Amino acid sequence: MARIVYFTIQADDVLRAADFYRNTFGWHIEKWGGEWGGTDEFYLIETGTEDDPALPGTLMKRPGKVDSQLLNAFMCGIESTAIDDDMAAVVANGGTLVSPKVTIPGVGWVAYCRDTEENFIELRQMDPEAA
Repeated sequence: MARIVYFTIQADDVLRAADFYRNTFGWHIEKWGGEWGGTDEFYLIETGTEDDPALPGTLMKRPGKVDSQLLNAFMCGIESTAIDDDMAAVVANGGTLVSPKVTIPGVGWVAYCRDTEENFIELRQMDPEAA
């Protein structure tokens, strides 16, 4: 079975996006010393720690214009332990809320947001007691 091993976030303003993800979710983001996909604006993302590893990612300059307000990409979800706090952090760091927090009975809560680059984010807080 194939599995996801990393993710890529594309951005019009890579430094603004890096600040958003660092400040909102505490991710470690550092510039990679080479070129990839025709740009040297390429960064490595660590979403976990050595003690609590998580999916690694990359952040790169968007290669073209986004022509749609609809989701036109592969959207990843971010696990939250405090979804209300994370929703507030998204807004405080320049992102926007797309939907209110919704309960999924027996699963938890989910909310959709956009980052500073108009990419969709799913925030999900797991809680089997949610009703």
